[in-house]
Amino acid sequence: MKNKDNEAKNHTILKEEIDILQNKLDIINKINTKNSIKRKAIKGLYYLRRLLPYLLTTGVTFGTFSLFRVTPFIKDNYNATLEIKKEIDSKKETKIEEQYKRTHNIQATLKYVSEWTKEEDGTYTREIKDYVTNTIEEDVITKIVKDIDIESLEEIFGTPVVNKKEKRSDLTIYQIKTKPHMHAIIYIEDKNNFITVTESNKKNLIYTTIWIIINLYTNALLYDEIMKETKGNYKKTFEKKLNIIDEEYPSKNTKEIVRKLELKKE
Repeated sequence: MKNKDNEAKNHTILKEEIDILQNKLDIINKINTKNSIKRKAIKGLYYLRRLLPYLLTTGVTFGTFSLFRVTPFIKDNYNATLEIKKEIDSKKETKIEEQYKRTHNIQATLKYVSEWTKEEDGTYTREIKDYVTNTIEEDVITKIVKDIDIESLEEIFGTPVVNKKEKRSDLTIYQIKTKPHMHAIIYIEDKNNFITVTESNKKNLIYTTIWIIINLYTNALLYDEIMKETKGNYKKTFEKKLNIIDEEYPSKNTKEIVRKLELKKE
């Protein structure tokens, strides 16, 4: 009877010791888990803080390129509108070209070339004048060119962008007898007439390469101007926070407790 009582008493004591060890193990595991989460969070913030300026810069450059429909790595679709180019000559010749273009660097011009005039030294000279005619209606330009209306040039088109004299001494009879003539180039963009064009692989590769170069250069400048001076301070600040966590929740090894617990359970 006494042996049974001793056995029951020992069993109770053993169970209490197991419970104490288990509770101690649970508490240490919770502390270690909490410590690990905090450390990972702080390390994550540290690396995010290091990467954030570069991520922002990359986003800005990528967005800027996208605004101009030259998205890196992606072939864009864009509208190409019809451009009509008319060449009108005072020799009664008219030539028309049509093409669809994404961008239009349009500058309508009119060139006036005078007849040759003989100078006292036996040479010949003539005037060459170029006018910008972007704001002038097509009918007005056509009439001046067809009529070779020299008197209306500066009155309608203003000061010529090119005004020079050409001097020659080796002219042929045919060249000497050449009459004044005009040549006008008129551009018309028909915005209602367009086609959808997919960017070529070559263009996308060029734009992507340009973006990569600009982005790398911008990030390099950012590193030199900002991160280089403050990187050490950021690192020290985050290391200090990690040390505070270690002081508040010192990590404990649970191997010894687990071994004791397994032995007592056996």
